[in-house]
This record gives sequence, C-alpha cells and structure tokens, in this order.
Amino acid sequence: MNRLLIVDDVPINRELLKNIFAGKYELIEADDGAKAIELLKQYKDGISIVLLDLIMPEVDGFEVLSFMKKNKLLQRIPVIVITGEATTDNDIKSYEYGASDVIYKPYIPAIVVQRVKNLTELYAARRIAEDGMSKTAYHLSVTGMKLGNISQFLAVALATVSEYKDEHSKLHVKRVIAGTYVILKELNALYPMRYHFTEDDVQLIAGASALHDIGMVGIPDSILTNDTELDASEREILKKHPTIGCGLLERLKIQDEEFFHYVYDICQMHHERIDGKGYPSGLTDEQIPIWAQVVGLVDAYTALREQRNWRAAFDEDTAIRMIKDGKCGAFAPYLIEVLEHSREYFNESMERAKQAL
Repeated sequence: MNRLLIVDDVPINRELLKNIFAGKYELIEADDGAKAIELLKQYKDGISIVLLDLIMPEVDGFEVLSFMKKNKLLQRIPVIVITGEATTDNDIKSYEYGASDVIYKPYIPAIVVQRVKNLTELYAARRIAEDGMSKTAYHLSVTGMKLGNISQFLAVALATVSEYKDEHSKLHVKRVIAGTYVILKELNALYPMRYHFTEDDVQLIAGASALHDIGMVGIPDSILTNDTELDASEREILKKHPTIGCGLLERLKIQDEEFFHYVYDICQMHHERIDGKGYPSGLTDEQIPIWAQVVGLVDAYTALREQRNWRAAFDEDTAIRMIKDGKCGAFAPYLIEVLEHSREYFNESMERAKQAL
C-alpha cells in the first residue's frame, strides 16, 4: 500500500485528510515541519506522496520543500501543497520550490483524492523507468495510436494531472495529440523536399504534445474555471504556464533525451508566434522549432472548436477563418494551408479522440 505523509500543525486538518484517505493509503503524519523532515529521513522514498501545509511555526512548508530538494527526494516523491493562503506569489513560490500541485482550503475531497491518485501513479511509473525497467511494455491507445514508449506513457500520465483543474483538458489533450500526428504526416506529404519526419519522429512528437499545457497545474483554479472571458490581469497570470511547465519538466528529468527535447520545446514555445507577438519570449519565424509551431496551431484550432465556459464552440469554417485572420496569433501560411488540406482527416481524428474517452 502507498504511504502518504500528512504535514499540518492543525490537528483537525490532519484528521480531515486522514478520514479522506483511510483504507486507501498507509498514513503517517507530522504536526510541524521539523517532524516531517525526520519522517522523510526515516522513510526516504518509502513515502509515496506528501500533503504539505505551508504556514507552520518554526519550520514551515517551504523549508520542508527545500530539504527535499537538497536531498533529491522531489525526484521520487511528489508534494501537494494544501493551503489556506490562496495567493499567486505563494503558488509560484511553491512550484519553484518543487511542489507538484497546490490545492486551496476549503477543498473538495474528491478532487484531492483524484490528484493524489494521479501523482502517485505518475511517480510510480517514473520509478519503474528509473529502476531499470524502461523496456516494460506500456501500451496506451490514444486516438488509434499505440504509445509503447515509456516516455510517451509518462507524457500522457503527467498531462492527466491537470485534468481535474479543467473538465475540458482530458479531451483537449487527446485531440492535440491526434491533430499533431495529422499535421506532421501532411507536412511530409505536401512538403517532401523540406520535411522528412519518420513514423517514429511523428509518434514521438505527437506523444510529446501531450505535455504542451502541463504548466496549467500552476494556474489558480479561479482562472481556469472562470465563467467569463479573462480580463487583462488574469491573462497575464495565464501566460506564465509555459514557464511553470518547463520548471516541472526540468524536475521530472525524462531520460529519453530526444523525447525531452521535443517536450521542452513544445511546452516552452507553443504560444510563440512567427510575428514575434507570442509569449513568453516573443520569438519569431525560424526561432520557433517546427514541432512547436505545429502544436501551437493544433492547440489554437482545437480550442476554437471546443466549447468553453464563456462561449460556444466555433464551427469548422469559422475556426479556420479565425486562424487565417490572426485571431489566435500569426501562423506560417504554409502551416495553415496544411491544416486546410487535412481538414477531413483532422476532424475524423478529433472525433476518434472523443470516442476514446
């Protein structure tokens, strides 16, 4: 049974969490940061996950995270910060210190349970890879594609961590994987003198696209579940997700260097645009790798075709016109041409992704 460490100086908070996870995990608890550090020294990576309060007397949650980071425990043990201090600064600081997720009090028990389940499964898979079993046969069917590579499995598994922040994420991730696969295949067909992606390349990049929005786990729920269109200040917070995502990836340290290269580029640059008006770095044209440009286009088109809390889904023709008109930023004209050329194939793949849920 997985071992869960609860760290909170308030007894009733510990009791609430113990009641939620009773029978599901072996539970150990600490009433302050110093006791938590002692338990971490005792059990090391025998602990599967930590639920950590930030505000505690003497040794606080950030000091616990610092200890874990210094002793390389964060590579093996995920930490979910559970706090009543719902501030963007604390959120960002928590992720910078190595937390995997942040949940605010009062929390919904079902969401806490699901996020703990997601992270323990993810890190268990990662441990398998690190412990020399990277050839274990993981076969995950996503929109008709067979993902047998351990890194691709981890990509999809990690992407699901963000599902419970936004109900649309699960389907969106699968559609982005499918759409990326389609566009890369069409690039080969329409521009054979310029692009020569092998089938392995296409599968690898499509798998990597699953992590394009992993940084969303660092964005407050209030923004992701907003019923109205975001205001300027909220959009600025949302724009931090590529940077947050890259920070998470650096801590994950995926062993497959080629795969990690694709994942990192896509996470960091899928919102860059060829005219330099994207984010976070304002890159232009050839500064943006083609795989990041492809995922950016697929992400934008797919988002337009999906319903959001504040708007209905756009139909196919309207979505294409909005892409052409630059409503989602400037894309290379030849990529838009590829999207138009593959509309039927693309839409079929989107539908298969929905049916695969």
